[in-house]
Amino acid sequence: MRFLHPRIESFALALVSFLGCGSSATIALKGGQFVEGQIIAGDRESIYVDTGEAETNVPRRRIVDVDHPGNVAATAGIVLAPYGVLNIAVGYSKCNEQGFAFCAGLFAPAVLGFALTSYGFTVWTASRNAMNRDVHGHELARTFFSPTCLRTDGTKVPGLLLVSTF
Repeated sequence: MRFLHPRIESFALALVSFLGCGSSATIALKGGQFVEGQIIAGDRESIYVDTGEAETNVPRRRIVDVDHPGNVAATAGIVLAPYGVLNIAVGYSKCNEQGFAFCAGLFAPAVLGFALTSYGFTVWTASRNAMNRDVHGHELARTFFSPTCLRTDGTKVPGLLLVSTF
C-alpha cells in the first residue's frame, strides 16, 4: 500500500539521506591520511575530534585542509532558493484556480532552499567555531550566522543574523 507518489517518496528518502550525513568534518593530513569526525574543540596546537570510536587530537601542523560539514547543504539551498522564488513569482497567480497540491508544489522549492541554506550555514559555522573553542568550553573570538525569524509589519520573515563574539 502506497501513501505517497513514488517520486515524492524517492525525493523524501534522498533528502533524509542527504541531511543525515552532514555532521562530520573531514580533515586531510600531510601524507595523504584523513580523519573524519565531529570537531569538538581546538587550541593553538591541536584540533580535538570525536571520530565516533574515540576522541583524538590532531596536531594543526599536520593539517592540510578541513572540509567542514554543511557546505554542500548550504550550496544546494543557495541554488534552490532563487529557483523557488522565481517559481512562486511565475505561478502564484494560478494558485487559487489550481488548488492546494499545485500551491504546495509551487512553494516547496523555496521553502526547501531556505531550509537547506539555514541548516548548512548552522552546521558549517558550528564546526568552524568548534575549532576555536578550547577543551574547557571557553569560546575564543568567533563570527557565525544564526538563523532567525525577523518581524516586519507584524509578519515573520526568515533571515540570518551575523553574530560576532570577542
